[in-house]
Amino acid sequence: MTLTSLFACAPGAPGASDSGSIAPSTSDATAASTTSVESTSSAGSDSSEPSSSTATSDGTSSTGGEFPAECDSADPAVAAMFELQIVDWPDNALVPPGVPCTVDGVTSEVTMVATALTCDVEGVTLPAIVAISAAPEGQVAWVTGDAVILQYGDFGTESGQVHYLQLRDADDDSALLYAAKSSYHHNVGTDIEPVSYELLQACGVDGYRPALLRFALHDAQVEIFSGHRGSLAIDGSDAYAIDVGEALTSDLHKNASLHLLLRRVVIGE
Repeated sequence: MTLTSLFACAPGAPGASDSGSIAPSTSDATAASTTSVESTSSAGSDSSEPSSSTATSDGTSSTGGEFPAECDSADPAVAAMFELQIVDWPDNALVPPGVPCTVDGVTSEVTMVATALTCDVEGVTLPAIVAISAAPEGQVAWVTGDAVILQYGDFGTESGQVHYLQLRDADDDSALLYAAKSSYHHNVGTDIEPVSYELLQACGVDGYRPALLRFALHDAQVEIFSGHRGSLAIDGSDAYAIDVGEALTSDLHKNASLHLLLRRVVIGE
């Protein structure tokens, strides 16, 4: 596998060029050129609290009123770009359970965070770079020297394409980073433990409609509509910053389309 570059963009910015790709100075990122796509939304922002009403079989709100405003709005701050760069890796090296890696360095800029890794791939030491959209809540919770597990999937079928990327803590197997972009009701829910999530048809099912994702961790919970973002508390110092670039549902396919980026961050840093 010469080079794998995974790009994801949210509704409102199809094909938008991201000229701000960065690469950690601790890793050689010049082995192959790549083009990135920035994930932002161009629709207007709505800061009202998410509603828990769901859709009935006839597409109306279960509360009897209109659908939440978030169903037809989007937050321009949403950023769910993720990218993996690898050079001369063997095919299928990153399928579950993934490969053990060490963090060589983390480079943060205003809109992006790039993590340089050295990985043990079937007994061979190989570099990798993971680039993601930065989170306003704080810096990512992994640092130089951390032991992590990297997992990546990229496959297509007759009905659509699936991409997903995971970074897990090698010590306790908890999720540090989970990113997914899939179309046509594919299951990309390779687990995000300890986080769980469910999709709610809160905006109707007539055609392809925005969905609501409910994320939960222990006693904490957050609901985020398609095209919106939020955070899920972990403890007093850390949280999961979550951007839902797109989550669509329909009367035929509950999981019609999904694009999200979840990363563990240190709050306020």
